[in-house]
Amino acid sequence: MAGVGGEIKRLREGLDWSQPQLAVRAGVAVSAVSQIENGRRSPNVGTLEKIADALGVEVVDLFPKAQAPLQLDLEERSGAPEQAEKSENLYTPYEALGRILASEWEDAARGWDEKIPAEGLISEINFGRLLEWTLEINRTLSAYVVVGRDSGYAQREEMQDTLRIMEAVVSEAFEKLRRAFEPVKTYREFRQIWEANDLDAIMSEVESR
Repeated sequence: MAGVGGEIKRLREGLDWSQPQLAVRAGVAVSAVSQIENGRRSPNVGTLEKIADALGVEVVDLFPKAQAPLQLDLEERSGAPEQAEKSENLYTPYEALGRILASEWEDAARGWDEKIPAEGLISEINFGRLLEWTLEINRTLSAYVVVGRDSGYAQREEMQDTLRIMEAVVSEAFEKLRRAFEPVKTYREFRQIWEANDLDAIMSEVESR
């Protein structure tokens, strides 16, 4: 989440608040504010929401926004195209949304580690929920890619970086699903059921064991 810490610091200083003052208003630890502003910690969605609320802005406003350069700027940079193209880690609101989604998915993925036993079977309820969650974030990613492409963001470095983070979490979710199902079926049989996208069949297989 490059740039978020700097934007939080800018907004905080604009209100003439110290880090402890922001921490108190947001209901988070002072150390958390310090680490986020210094880029040593990636805030989760809940922390971002608290900080944004304290600062009186929306979560998306915590992400530096890419702006179209003025014509005068373009003329001045005409001799140095590499400078004109540099975005300096500025995110459009759409890319910021992707970062927020990825952060939320990462938090959820960590929660699933506690529900998948090292040995034995995951409960059928948890397996069903894991399957539904994996399907949901995979569909969301697919929709995000399409909208980003149609909006003309696909070639931006920040967009590609955002997609890499989102895709990594979705891949992790698929791996967790495979690991949870492995004691029940071989990988090949799992893929056959998965590709059929038949939740009832999967639940029946789990319950029959």
